[in-house]
Amino acid sequence: AGEEQAKLQAELVTLKAKFAKVTQEKDKLAAEVSKLSAKAESLGGQVAKLTETGGRLQIERDNLASQKIKLTAEVARLSKEGAANKTLATKLSGEKDALQEQHTALSASAAKVSKEKEKLAGVNQALAATAEKLTSDLSDLVAKNQTLSDEAASTKLKLSEAEQAAAQAEQACALA
Repeated sequence: AGEEQAKLQAELVTLKAKFAKVTQEKDKLAAEVSKLSAKAESLGGQVAKLTETGGRLQIERDNLASQKIKLTAEVARLSKEGAANKTLATKLSGEKDALQEQHTALSASAAKVSKEKEKLAGVNQALAATAEKLTSDLSDLVAKNQTLSDEAASTKLKLSEAEQAAAQAEQACALA
């Protein structure tokens, strides 16, 4: 009975250590899930901001393209009118070229913003998947934690019964 009691006490100590380790791991994973959720939320804000910037740049680019078409038509009309309007045509041509440069620069910026948006969307997806996995791991740990708690309670009960049996055996020996 004494050996059984010592064995059960050792098992209880082992289960308590496992319980503490699982609890610590659960807390660590919960903190990591929280940190990743905050990071995913921040990235979502950045994606929204980049989407808004991309939309604004697209509108500006479309406006510049429209202006370019109008200026090209104006240059063609002035060229037909002749030499008297040559100075104005030259000026408009210069403005058209400046707008073309702006249009090109805005197109490059819009493409860059689009690539960054795609990259951030990928990062956001990966973070969401990681957060999902960590949430699943956390659920598993909670289940393990419950199992260990149940085992510890069962072992405590067995230990208590063994101690009672040992006490009864001692009384019986003392009476004998």
